Amino acid sequence: MGASTVYDYGAIRETFLAHLVTNWMGDDAWLRRLHVQHRKFNFAGDTNWLLGRVESKERTEEGAAVTLDIQIENQRGLVLTPGKALILLPSRETGPIHLPTPPSDDPMGLLRHEVAELWEQNER
Repeated sequence: MGASTVYDYGAIRETFLAHLVTNWMGDDAWLRRLHVQHRKFNFAGDTNWLLGRVESKERTEEGAAVTLDIQIENQRGLVLTPGKALILLPSRETGPIHLPTPPSDDPMGLLRHEVAELWEQNER
């Protein structure tokens, strides 16, 4: 890989960001979507800063939704893992969230749906 020293497994950074988002949103919200990219090495001993900001707010059929820009940055100012999170939040106007309806009742139907979503994202 050409890395100068040992580095972490990217999935742990994804878990760090999921923890950041779920702590921010609270117990009455729903993490609708989490997307991250591991772009740079996170070397052993580096300091990591988890950052987030609200990118947009909207009303959906499922309730109030907030899109967050999230990232992990190291002490050198390099963005290691950028990402986005879509959160469904309760609101004073619309009340509690409405959980998404599963696209299928059987495991193969769920798998087909996920594959179709990945293809759709790939074409964008």
